[in-house]
Amino acid sequence: MEPAPFYRARIPRGTPLAKRGANFGAFLREQVVEPVGHAQWVFTILKTLRGYFMRNRELLGDRTRAAWETVRAMMGEGAGEPGLRPGMVVVPQTFGSSVNAHPHVHAIASRGGWTREGTLVPVPLPECRNSPPISEATSARTTLLSSKR
Repeated sequence: MEPAPFYRARIPRGTPLAKRGANFGAFLREQVVEPVGHAQWVFTILKTLRGYFMRNRELLGDRTRAAWETVRAMMGEGAGEPGLRPGMVVVPQTFGSSVNAHPHVHAIASRGGWTREGTLVPVPLPECRNSPPISEATSARTTLLSSKR
């Protein structure tokens, strides 16, 4: 049985955009993503700050970096391995489902990480009640990265 596609967009089939998305999904599945469990993460931005991020798009790059650092630190702490490196693909997005300005970051991350020796260490997903600290940590990292510009 073939695994389900990673991403299902509401894009008409056969269009160049749909083909590009399908090709990227196939590339990820065949050459990038390891055959381990994965989870989708979405890092949103406060509504009051969305306009600022839309006018300063380079901040989305900082947000993607902050998302990576947050997941890496959280997984390392969860596994008791500070040097743990999870697999992660991060994509910034600037619009919502209604084509409104809604800058946020989507990510697919492995449910664990690899040690320096190449050993996979599984890490359980965080519970929903742990979400506020994740959001705060990502926001703090974004602020720190942005202030270094």
